[in-house]
Amino acid sequence: MGHLLFSYAWNNVEGNRLSAGLRTNADFSKSWTLEGWGAYGTLDRRFKYNLAATHVLKPQELHPHCIRRRDDTEADCPADYWLHRH
Repeated sequence: MGHLLFSYAWNNVEGNRLSAGLRTNADFSKSWTLEGWGAYGTLDRRFKYNLAATHVLKPQELHPHCIRRRDDTEADCPADYWLHRH
């Protein structure tokens, strides 16, 4: 299960955002990691998700191979907005 700290958020676009996620560990596979999460915004009434599969060819390899599909709301950083407006 995902961290409880990240299961709830609020913002101006999505309103209340409720989310949950899962990720495998080394007990599942030493070379594969599967993960995913889903979220729902009460204001925009949209379901968002992320699905990913990561594969490490060699244990000493620093750059794993990853396939990811994501559908989420992107938001600019508030600091960037302030810097560009002032």
